[in-house]
Amino acid sequence: MKTAQRFSDDLHELAQWYREHPDAPVPSDMSINLFVDSKDELARIGRMLSPCAKGGNDEWFWLSRRFGALRLDFNVPRNVACVRRVVGTELVPAQTLEAYTREVVEWDCDPILEPSEEPQ
Repeated sequence: MKTAQRFSDDLHELAQWYREHPDAPVPSDMSINLFVDSKDELARIGRMLSPCAKGGNDEWFWLSRRFGALRLDFNVPRNVACVRRVVGTELVPAQTLEAYTREVVEWDCDPILEPSEEPQ
């Protein structure tokens, strides 16, 4: 398991390499994705990362923070961070497929930067 100190040292090593090779190409935009296991862990990271942005799609929920052209993303499966609620259905008109009914879904996400329990 890599520690924060080791990761920081690696970033410094990369930065030093770029200082020594100023004509080397650089990424125009770069994301570093990390995956966490629980909502509580994401909340803990969110407090450290603040201020940060949050986002999501049907599969993932994430917290992001930009550091210049670099973006740090902490990801958790959407169903871990949020409660899925079916709020209705809608008829999808026939196109090349037969018509079908699909769920209309909203996600209720607790404030991720709030602690889940009172401190002990």
